[in-house]
This record gives sequence, C-alpha cells and structure tokens, in this order.
Amino acid sequence: MKIIATITAAALCGLTLPTSRAQDIDSFAPVVVKTVPEAGTKDVPPGEYEVRITFSKEMADESWSWSSAWQNSDPKSLGKPHYEADHKTCVMKVKLEPGKTYGWWINSPKFHGFQDPQHHPAIPYLLTFKTGEKLEQTSGESPDLREAKAHLAELRVEYSDQNPEVMKSLA
Repeated sequence: MKIIATITAAALCGLTLPTSRAQDIDSFAPVVVKTVPEAGTKDVPPGEYEVRITFSKEMADESWSWSSAWQNSDPKSLGKPHYEADHKTCVMKVKLEPGKTYGWWINSPKFHGFQDPQHHPAIPYLLTFKTGEKLEQTSGESPDLREAKAHLAELRVEYSDQNPEVMKSLA
C-alpha cells in the first residue's frame, strides 16, 4: 500500500521519469567547433586575412550572420563570405588593422542567418581576437602567392624524400 501511495504522489507532483527517446543528431542545432583565428588570440597578423568558422555539421549556403559585437568591432570585408566544399567551414576574407581588437557574433539573439539545411539556427558564438602591432614586411607578393610557394616547397621536400634518385638526376 505504501508503494502505491508513493507512486501516486510522485505522478501527481510531476516526478515521473520521462519516457526515453532516441535522439537524432540532425535534430540538434549546429555549434561552432573551430575558428581561425582561435577565439581569444592576441597576435593575429594584420593585413589581409581569411577568418574561418567551422560548424559541427553541414550548413545552408548563402546563409550567415556575422554581427558586430560592439561598435566598429568588425573588420573591413574584402568580399562575400562563402562555404568551403565541406559546407561546414564558412570563410570571410577581411582587412585587419594593427593593434586592434575585433569581435563578431556568429549568429546572435537577434540574427540567425547561420543555419543547417533543416533551418536549425546555429547556437550564437562570440569570436574575439586582437591583431599584432606591426604589419609583416613582405616582398610585395600576395598572401595567396606566398601560401602557394610554401606549399610547393613542402611538396618538393616530400617528393625528394620519397624519390631521391629522381631528384639527383634533376640536380
């Protein structure tokens, strides 16, 4: 009798155990899993820079909300944002000034543009970072050309390690 009274009291008070249901990852809102630069970084190189936001799942193309965190906290955009082929990483090319702190809301309570294909808005994420004090001295090459040259040098080292006879014949 005591057990029945306890169960009845629990049911009346809303203390019953919820029914267990399997959850589907596609039903959850996307979240930011990585940023470049990493949030809180204090030495981002000034100049042209590609900010990258990676989400936990594929996102709807042509849909984003890069909202300034405070007045003048967002850098000058150098083009339209776009997603990489994985549809998880959104890239925005910007111009960063030396010695400045930047902040963006990736979605916000007011703006919900970052959404997955099922229209679930991403959980808001605050990205803040600061640039270094001086512009890097460059040879006048574009950042893309410098990156391509560095990649080519890496490939040469990798190839020469795997094919030393071929590299000797080319020398």
